[in-house]
Amino acid sequence: MTLSVSVVLATHNRPDLAEGTVLSLLRQTLLPDEIIVIDDGWENLPADLAGKVESSGVAFRYARRSPPSLPASRNRGIDLAGGEIVVFAEDDLTMPDDYLQRLVEMYRADGRSVVFAIGGVVEDSGWQRPARRIWRAISDALGLNRWAPRVCAARYVPLPAALKGRIVPTRWISGGAISLRRSACENERFEEAFSGYAHAEDIEFCFRTGRRKAIFLAPELRLFHEPSPKGRRGMRDRGRIYVENLLHIARRSVEDGVGTRVLLYYYLLGTIGMCAIWSLLARRRANVEFAIGMSSGLLRYWIGSARRELCGS
Repeated sequence: MTLSVSVVLATHNRPDLAEGTVLSLLRQTLLPDEIIVIDDGWENLPADLAGKVESSGVAFRYARRSPPSLPASRNRGIDLAGGEIVVFAEDDLTMPDDYLQRLVEMYRADGRSVVFAIGGVVEDSGWQRPARRIWRAISDALGLNRWAPRVCAARYVPLPAALKGRIVPTRWISGGAISLRRSACENERFEEAFSGYAHAEDIEFCFRTGRRKAIFLAPELRLFHEPSPKGRRGMRDRGRIYVENLLHIARRSVEDGVGTRVLLYYYLLGTIGMCAIWSLLARRRANVEFAIGMSSGLLRYWIGSARRELCGS
């Protein structure tokens, strides 16, 4: 059984990175059937990019939209995709050359089509392994995503023998590592009501859909993140937007209650402290800027909540 694949790349004012990502997809051992680029910036992609893609036998589709919104661009990509599997790419993530082949093999092994989404593990190529492990351990201790929905549909899905141990139930996949069955996402869309270009839109999408549909993580599938500041907001703005969006997710996509709020605040306050300490140890100004932004986001929220309680508006 063959499965057609559409790769959706949302990009914003990073034409050089977008071109590199598109060309890297042509080195896959299993070529996608089509590459769809959704561009919400104002810098143009190279004029000859479409020809390079199509000369490899891969269909190329390009669409512009505005205003800037990563969730809206991903939704447009879903609408345009003709493949049975939709793979979301990001222009600062690198796929090993056999990534798509191994991913599609997993979907093929799911003969009953019970798996809605499969994601890979994203590793930051700028970090040494010990530092990455320490950061992850501290994040887990601070309750990373423990305020997630209690229901995880994937836990109740019986997997075929060929997939057992290869994919595991998860509540969250990083945005640039998400792949979906196109037939199962007709009514599933990324949340477009986020502030900023988008932060945590992947968390909201997975939290919401994962209560009804089976989302899995494939630990053997690895992508490598090479962050670029181009086309992004400053770290202080990103920290503020991150807090605002997580609070939005908690209100909309998670069971509300005292426990949820306690776990979320524990995570947010802990992350602020972790970023501040890490900036001193690693001498990374970006971390303290992110912590300052998160703090201002929380302060804004608490002041706004107090005003609504006192003034009724």
